[in-house]
Amino acid sequence: MDPIPAQLGLFPLPHVVLFPNALLPLHVFEARYQALLKDSLAGSERFVMGVLKPGHEESPAHPDIYRHACVGRVVEHQPLEDGRSDLILKGERVVEIGRVVSLEPYRTVEVRCSPSDTAFAESPGARDRILELKRLLEDACPGCVEALREHMPDEQEPEGGLTLLHTIAMHLPVEIPKKLEWLRCSDSLARWTKIRKTLIEMGRARTERNRIFNCYEDLQPDNPSVN
Repeated sequence: MDPIPAQLGLFPLPHVVLFPNALLPLHVFEARYQALLKDSLAGSERFVMGVLKPGHEESPAHPDIYRHACVGRVVEHQPLEDGRSDLILKGERVVEIGRVVSLEPYRTVEVRCSPSDTAFAESPGARDRILELKRLLEDACPGCVEALREHMPDEQEPEGGLTLLHTIAMHLPVEIPKKLEWLRCSDSLARWTKIRKTLIEMGRARTERNRIFNCYEDLQPDNPSVN
């Protein structure tokens, strides 16, 4: 695969953290990001999926962004009328955003790429980690494993489980700062350690909620619509 350019266009969103290997559907409608997509498709097919900081509404032109982000490559593109587009972006590498090179028609920034990383998939015990990841996810969010299986069959395990790990990281209902903490990890094995801890905590919290609910189940009224 060709190297990631040292300068890339920036596409920032407030509530999305893209991870390597994960897929992100996007609808592009703003003129500046239509221009970014056009230039990306004519070049490396990549741009930086940045994360907006809180308060971004106060500076709509060039709001502040977090320093760490993920470069994505356009793997599917469907042009629509009026210049709009639907696309699928696949995360490639974690980057640290540096100097802003230009502001118009969209922000172009310098990026410093993290090393290529397959530690989660290639370190000893990889298969056990995948099985534990699925078990912990099911404990924390029942039904999620089955939903994921529709997109990532067990027999494939894309990228040795990295796709699964990073898809979960992107979609887990946790705060953005925690996801950025995961993104900044030195490698995917360190990232798994943190995600594992969060899944265990979520599973325990769900178990405790169920325990409390069951304790007071006999106090529920026969007709909840009547006080």
